[in-house]
Formats: sequence, structure tokens, C-alpha cells
Amino acid sequence: MTLKQSLLLFVLLGSLICTLSCSGSKAYDDTVTASVQLRYTSDPTAFPSIPDGQIRNTVRVFRYNDDGTLSNASPVAEKTVFGKDPEISFSLPVGKYRVSVWSDCAPEDGSPRWDVSDFRSIPLTGEYNGCDEYVQAYRGDAELVASAATVAVQVNMIMPMARWEVVATDAAEFGDTDISLYRFRFTYTQFYPTAFGMFFDEPTDAVSGLSFYSKAKVLESGNVLLGFDYVLLSRAFSHVPVILEVMAADGTILHTAAVNLYLSRPQRISLQGDYLSGHTASGIEMDPEFDGNIDSNI
Repeated sequence: MTLKQSLLLFVLLGSLICTLSCSGSKAYDDTVTASVQLRYTSDPTAFPSIPDGQIRNTVRVFRYNDDGTLSNASPVAEKTVFGKDPEISFSLPVGKYRVSVWSDCAPEDGSPRWDVSDFRSIPLTGEYNGCDEYVQAYRGDAELVASAATVAVQVNMIMPMARWEVVATDAAEFGDTDISLYRFRFTYTQFYPTAFGMFFDEPTDAVSGLSFYSKAKVLESGNVLLGFDYVLLSRAFSHVPVILEVMAADGTILHTAAVNLYLSRPQRISLQGDYLSGHTASGIEMDPEFDGNIDSNI
């Protein structure tokens, strides 16, 4: 091979290597505009009574590895936006991703109830009090393939918990008695979930024997709301035993009622009965397929 031929071959090889490397780099560096829309159609009552500006959406994008596994240690992109119908968009390199969203409440006079620093486990923060609408949260995820100039993905949001409440229907029996003097204590006799994992879609931690106190709230119907709470759940229905204690102003326990809750997400259940007088039988069970009011009088 002559010197001229050697030089020509060297130039051709260099050009080929440059072409391959440059084209490979360009394919990876091309960015795609991805828009994300949140849908709450599975629960049209999402965030009732919560101002739109106090709904916090933590949106994170995780990339799939070449072997198909999800790199969930840290997101490649994330945003925090507010409102029930926010505008969300990302600029992403070509590739396959999972978009994960946790939506909760950010009250003006306090801190959010959930620590979203790590989606592998999102724990409750601060002191647990029960009867707190700001505890409610929603989660959702969707696959996103960034392969065109613009792509859109819809994330269906669902409440990974159930809301239950206890309502007394016998307030009229007490005449002029000041119901506000009564106190109520609810105790979870088994485990109460206190953290949720986004990637496995289930609770990741729990405590036992948790209880909270509440005050009576007279409703427009004349019935009395004794207390309510939200309970994190897995995708299957769960048995949640609760003990209700009705107490006088001095703390004397007047009577108790045991309630066996069978809950599935995203239920909102109102359990109604003669809880002030103690006429309601204990051991009430709730149908996991039911969503609405249950009359527990016998």
C-alpha cells in the first residue's frame, strides 16, 4: 500500500468514526417536550373543601435503564406545581420514562402532612391528630416514551386511602344538653399505616395502638359528626378495627363502641348510629364494596 493510499484510508476511517459517534451523540441529546396531565376522574370528589392553591403536586420523572429496570434512586427531572389541574411540562432526552405524581395538601397556616423527599417511602410528618382533611393525598404514575418532538401523557390519580367518619343520629334525645362538652377518643387496635411507597403502591410503615381525640360538630341535618380519619391502604381491602369511647367533660368514659372497618381505596364512608346514647351495637362491619352512608342502628 502506497503512502497516498494509506493517508486516504486514514481519512476515510476518521470520517466514518466521526459520523458514527456524532450521530449517536445527537440521538441521545435530542430533547423532547413532554406534557403531563393529571386526571381525577376516578374520584370526582378529590380534595373537597381544599382551596385549589393549597393542592401540591410533586411530579418526578424516572428513566428506564437499558435492561428495562427502573432507575428509581433519583429522578432525572422533577417539578412541584400547585392546583388540581396544573400545566406541567418537561424537556427530556429521547428514552423511556415513568412519570410519578404524589398530590397532597399544603395549608397556608402549616406544613404539608407528608414528606415527599423520597418516593420510595413517603411518611407522615409532625404529630398525628386525626380529623384532619389535610392528610388526604392522591398518587398516580404513567409510562412515557420520548421519541418525538412533543409527547403527552395522562396520569390517572387515585386516593391510596379511604376516609371514614362516625355520625351520631341521636342528638335530639339529649334536649338542651351541650353536646360540645362531650369528647370522643378513637383508637386503632391494630396497625395504622404511616408511610406510603410510590414504586410498590402500598404502605411501607405502620404503628400500633394509635389514637386521637375529637370534638362534636353539629351538621346541618342535626346529626353530630363525632370524628373522621384517612387510612392508607394497599390495593386490596383491609380490616381496620377501631374503638370509639364517648367521654364526659371530666374524662369519664360513658360507653364504648367497637367498629370493624373493612375498607378499600378510594372509599368515603359515613357510619351512622346512636353513638351518643350508646344504643348502637358494637362489632359493626362495613362492606368493602360500599361507598356512602351506613345506618348502624339495630
